Amino acid sequence: MGKVGKNHAMLMTMAWLMYTVTYLGKYSCNANVSGLMSEFNVGKGAAGFIPSCFFFAYGASQIINSFFCDRYNTRFIPAACMFISAALNVVVGFTKYFPVIKYLWIINGATLALIWPMLVKTLGENLNPNETAKSVVIMGTTTPLGTAAAYGLSALLTELNAFRTIFYITGVIMPLLGLLWIVFYGKMTGNGAKAEAEAINPLEPPKVKHKKFTPPMVTTIIMFGAFIAFVQIVKDGLQTWLPSLLQEVFGYKPSISLILTLILPLSGVPGTFVAVQMNKKIKNLIPLCLTQMAITLACVAVAYMGISLTLALLLISGCVLGYCFIYGINNVMTNLFPLSLGKEYNIGFVSSLLNGLSYVGSTVSAYGLGEFSTKFGWNGMFILFMLTLGVLIAGGTVIYFIFRKKLNNNPLTE
Repeated sequence: MGKVGKNHAMLMTMAWLMYTVTYLGKYSCNANVSGLMSEFNVGKGAAGFIPSCFFFAYGASQIINSFFCDRYNTRFIPAACMFISAALNVVVGFTKYFPVIKYLWIINGATLALIWPMLVKTLGENLNPNETAKSVVIMGTTTPLGTAAAYGLSALLTELNAFRTIFYITGVIMPLLGLLWIVFYGKMTGNGAKAEAEAINPLEPPKVKHKKFTPPMVTTIIMFGAFIAFVQIVKDGLQTWLPSLLQEVFGYKPSISLILTLILPLSGVPGTFVAVQMNKKIKNLIPLCLTQMAITLACVAVAYMGISLTLALLLISGCVLGYCFIYGINNVMTNLFPLSLGKEYNIGFVSSLLNGLSYVGSTVSAYGLGEFSTKFGWNGMFILFMLTLGVLIAGGTVIYFIFRKKLNNNPLTE
């Protein structure tokens, strides 16, 4: 992929660290729904409502801010978001009043929503094509490793009867990285004039004019928006509710079920590599995603058989493989596609919009699937996953072939 300059290597490293650590701030509640249910004596719906509040605020904030990304300061805004999220986590760690958590998590979601598009925008505007290709793979590991860190740490602290400690740990690590981002921003971007201008006018960075999106690009963005919103229901459904499923159906201890669930996010690391390798064979990003969805559907069907036959190994294997390909789909749409646009287009807008739409699915997943599984059982939830993927594959295939000639004019999908 070519050699990466020292300063840009530092930029990719810091961007990787920043976004990986945000998952401690995002999933500190998600990874501890069982602990919250036990301590506050609430049901799955009430506990799942907290991450739903986060996902709703995160998604809404991403969509709204996608139109204003060019006006935000990429030096100070990401750091400020880290500071605020850290403070909110500490407050949740100390609170004894359950209803207030959802309001704090709404603010947390709206705050953290700004970090991903700001990082992608900074990378896209400063890296050359060879470095961009490398950054796709590097940033593609942030979600699985960050999620694994959140769930792994939660499992350890749960075993020690101290699950609240994760909120305090998050409150220390996030501000530290935010401070480092501010201090080394100028050196990492190698753009002294821009860094100086942003330091003087932190809320009004220099405006940049971008090319208008071509009709094929707009069509691709719309299709990806629909794909990612519904695929995320399956992805976050597996991540959020597999620990509870393993406890209820197979009788695993909370800490053991969390540890087993770590395999899910970690499978996203090879998922990124697989997506990049598949892209070498399937150049068009739309059929690439449809192919990955079809493989995911087969994996979810295996997991469903595991529940029906009460075979934990079959369930976990199907979920792990399915999550691997689902993560590959997400990485193509929120990382590979925006960065492929190049400096001439508004990368922040595309990245923020698609990432925001993914959290629309996350909102439905946390609360909706909690209630759904209560009424229709875990079998019903996996049947819903299979129906969702099946409809997406059928609908996406039809739409793609209708607009195929126009979409083939898109240089990003050649």
